[in-house]
Amino acid sequence: MKLEIQTPEIPLVFKLKTDIPNGVTVDVPPIGMTRDILSDAIAIAIVTFPINVSAQILAIWLYEKFKDGKSKTVTINKREIEISPDGFIRIIEETIKSEG
Repeated sequence: MKLEIQTPEIPLVFKLKTDIPNGVTVDVPPIGMTRDILSDAIAIAIVTFPINVSAQILAIWLYEKFKDGKSKTVTINKREIEISPDGFIRIIEETIKSEG
């Protein structure tokens, strides 16, 4: 299963590389700086997890990484979601249903 996370808050993406739950991998591709004067740079992280990882554990881990950011939302798999445990659980469960 895969979550593509996009945010203009670049430091938050790098926080994903710490305290990673067992079975989860995080890939942070180089940050593209191609943008116009009105747009922020966007950082992307690819979080991959096996189907047997608890959605709740993964959601709480993601929430802990993003809760102190400036934004109240984050883009995951091209959908804007609320930064809350429930918001993360919903997108994880949807990903498991669609990919599983």
